[in-house]
Amino acid sequence: MEVGNLFDLNAFGSVIKSQWLATKDVSGLKLRGKSYLKNRVKIQAEEPLFKLTAIDLFATDDRYDHVLSHPENRIAKDLKDNRENPFVFAVNFQVPGPPFYSFVAYFTCDQETLFGYKSDSSVDEEEKKSDTDGEEVNEKGFRGSQEKELRKQQSIPLQIRKAAFEDLCTKFFLGEDDTFRDDRFKIIPKIVKGPMLVKAAVPSNKPAVLGRRLKQRYFRGPGYLELCIDIGSNTIARNVTKISVGASKHLVVDIFIALEAKEINELPERLLGIFRAVKLDLSKAVRLEKM
Repeated sequence: MEVGNLFDLNAFGSVIKSQWLATKDVSGLKLRGKSYLKNRVKIQAEEPLFKLTAIDLFATDDRYDHVLSHPENRIAKDLKDNRENPFVFAVNFQVPGPPFYSFVAYFTCDQETLFGYKSDSSVDEEEKKSDTDGEEVNEKGFRGSQEKELRKQQSIPLQIRKAAFEDLCTKFFLGEDDTFRDDRFKIIPKIVKGPMLVKAAVPSNKPAVLGRRLKQRYFRGPGYLELCIDIGSNTIARNVTKISVGASKHLVVDIFIALEAKEINELPERLLGIFRAVKLDLSKAVRLEKM
């Protein structure tokens, strides 16, 4: 199903109804609680910050990095054509081949929710050069008045946690440190339906910081970050994926994504997004040629 505006969060977009409804179901999912660093207690997760906007399944001749750079990518086109879009986070699961596949989930979130301010990546180059407020922008992207307001807010415990989470998001989505990203991005898989062999190979509800085991590549552009997860970079992951690909028509898998909190002010953890892979028929993958 297609809609005119892929960023209409009240519509399904290219996401089928069962996938879209799954993005609302966080029952049984637990993330690190406010006091986790002291007592290791996890709490029930809240609804995700990001909305699932679209899903693509591509077939390629080789591993395909940075699908948002493709001139025909519909999300990239919408980003280019509309200035007031939310921030886009694309997660590209790269299945080794041959044949090679990219399963790409696109998430969107209001920039002020993520960063506490509007990211400069959403502003065109001409506006970047002219500071209409006459205020300098510091290395975190804050203008002078915003920096003062942030310091004022930090005297309130709740606002300290909010500011810490915004800072975490700013470093992850807008920063330059890929090692930091590798150490914070995690997924929590849940096998909803599937053969016992797959369930045994992929433990449900067990968090995995993939960047510690797999090669991850990051590509940033105006208003987006694309994370490419090279599943073929790890022997165990490659073998598990072979089992899953063979059973893909019988699998229903939920993937929860989050940023791992390591500082007390970053707690409790927030769920970023959810997507559901529903009985994938890989023969229907869309061919994607490198440009």
